[in-house]
Amino acid sequence: MREYQRYSQASHMANGRFWLIPLGVGGPILRAAAAFRASSLGLPLRRSRPVYIAAALGVAHALSTVKAAGINLAIAPWQPPERQITDEATLSDVLRRFERWQALRATLQFLTFTAGVWALAANEGGNVAHTLKAQ
Repeated sequence: MREYQRYSQASHMANGRFWLIPLGVGGPILRAAAAFRASSLGLPLRRSRPVYIAAALGVAHALSTVKAAGINLAIAPWQPPERQITDEATLSDVLRRFERWQALRATLQFLTFTAGVWALAANEGGNVAHTLKAQ
């Protein structure tokens, strides 16, 4: 537990803070933008459905990330000394709760990726102008 606490603190103080937040926020925003664009183009359901599913999963992933990050904040390196966790039982409780949310988060991230690949495959080679003329 202490090793993970040290790892988490080190990653928050290193380059992780510059990558984690933009990636965590940017991915769902781009997926939502793709869903809005798909909607504005009037794509057929077989092409738009995976885009919408990927966007919904991206939002769910972002929300689970917010929850997991909130739990992980308890072991953040910038906690004031009086709020730093020193006893094993409290640390164990925090990491157990984080583990559950992290597992959900990782599952949603995988499903979001899978839906994104499905969306790309469903729209592969799709010329939007051609598609709209054919409808």
